[in-house]
Amino acid sequence: MLPVHCIYDLTSTDARMYNDMQEIQEVRRMRTTRAGLWRVIYIARSERQAQRIEELLREGGFMVDRRPTTGDSAEDIEIKALESEAEEARLYLMERGL
Repeated sequence: MLPVHCIYDLTSTDARMYNDMQEIQEVRRMRTTRAGLWRVIYIARSERQAQRIEELLREGGFMVDRRPTTGDSAEDIEIKALESEAEEARLYLMERGL
């Protein structure tokens, strides 16, 4: 059995790694947003549907962005994936019946 201080160190290391990963993802997102590397892969018809699809894609490991459309319907929301992952993200949604 590990001494208590070792267990604490493992836990704090895990927390630091998790925070570092979140920061890395945020930096990647900011960089790709600036570069315009997003592609619309789905248009959700409601906020609830957009949240569901966004969660599904994030669980699948995709970086996701969204924004309201500029079209006729005020409720439509564009779901975007990185251009390099767009085709794979579309297939991922299709495999799940969307």
